[in-house]
Amino acid sequence: MKLGGKITHVPCHLSFMLNGLKYYSIEVTVNGKHFLIQAFEQEASDLFQAVMTILDEKKIEVIFR
Repeated sequence: MKLGGKITHVPCHLSFMLNGLKYYSIEVTVNGKHFLIQAFEQEASDLFQAVMTILDEKKIEVIFR
């Protein structure tokens, strides 16, 4: 976000893989390039919390998918 990027795809909840692992990913766009950030287990929970905090603080309207 500090580099002028935008969060362009945000799931509204954590997912669970078939093997039971927690999973979360977001898509960000920086300078017209798209990046997928993926996390598993505790990092997935941490990423989810961080993203929700950012969205809440910035009052960013995002379409959840």
